[in-house]
Formats: sequence, structure tokens, C-alpha cells
Amino acid sequence: MNSIKSFFFVILLITSLSLQAQDAGTVDGVITWTDGTQTETSIFVPMTSRSFYPIDMAFFQEKGVRYLDESGDHRLITQDRLDYFEFTFQDSLYLIKYAEKTYNGISTLMRVVINGKVQLLEHHYLKESANGIEMREVRYYLCMPDRDGSASTSIIKMNFKKSCLAFFADYPDMLQKINDKEFKYKSIKKMVRYFNAEHG
Repeated sequence: MNSIKSFFFVILLITSLSLQAQDAGTVDGVITWTDGTQTETSIFVPMTSRSFYPIDMAFFQEKGVRYLDESGDHRLITQDRLDYFEFTFQDSLYLIKYAEKTYNGISTLMRVVINGKVQLLEHHYLKESANGIEMREVRYYLCMPDRDGSASTSIIKMNFKKSCLAFFADYPDMLQKINDKEFKYKSIKKMVRYFNAEHG
């Protein structure tokens, strides 16, 4: 039994180390500031060897986002100035903004997976396992900027129905589809696309 536990611990350790392996890199991107102006520049991004998330979003949470200014100096993007920034990497568009978690009022960087009247956001963060190893986790958030500003609602599998019914309380068709289980946690992207098509 102990040998089996040791085996799985080693696998977990190797997986964690591989997830944390990063290469420094820059990509051409556009920063949109809170005053509406934009800056086309090079943005420093942490790259990984993992095909399912080649950009380490959790790194942004820990270290912040840096870019090259007109003088060629490295500058940290501060939350009070940033509206959002975007870049393309491996044919995927990354649009990243600060969003406020409604349950604790803390703003953090999230990736906009679906953009529209309702935005589906991904929050990548580090979580310590029972063995003390840092693992990367992803949580979905819903945001309706025109209604709620930067506030976003956490959506996890256990609270999917309750949270979505509250979020879409003013939209009878959404309430019916959620109650009828036409939309479930695993079809959250389908739900957001439907809403934006019907109500966007």
C-alpha cells in the first residue's frame, strides 16, 4: 500500500513540476487603458509545454503583467490603468481583464473565453494539494458589464443551477432552460452563446 502511495505521489510531483515549467516570451499585443487609449506593444507572457493551456494564466496572478514602453523599458501594468489587454498565441485569442469576485470583492485577472453582453471568464489560480504541492485550477465566472460593471459571479458545478438562476433572474427563457436542465455546468459555453445570440 505504501509503495502505491509513493508511486502516485511521485506522479503528482512530476505533473506539478511540468505544469510549472515556463519559458519567458513576448507576444505582440494591444493594451486598452481605462481612458480609452490603446498601446500596441510587446507583452511578456509565461509559456508552458502543456498543449491544453500553453499560456500560464496563473503566473499573471502571481507576478502581474509587464510590457515594453516606448523607451524599451519593462513596465508593470497597474490595475487602476488597465481596461483589458489582448494578444494571439498559437491561433488562439487571449483577451484578459480585471474582474471583481462578487463573493469577496477582490479583483483579479481573468481570461474572457466568450465575449458579448454576457462574458464567460476563466480564473486560473494556484491551489495547494494535500501533499503540499501547488496545482493549477480553473474556475468559471459570468459577467454582464453593462449591468454589473466589473462584478462577476462564480460558477462551480455544485452551485451551477442556483448561481445561474440568480444571474439570469430577469430572463424567463434562461430560467426555463436552466430549470429544465437544458443548460448544465458542462454546457456552460453553449448557455452563454445562446444568451448572447438571443439577448445580445
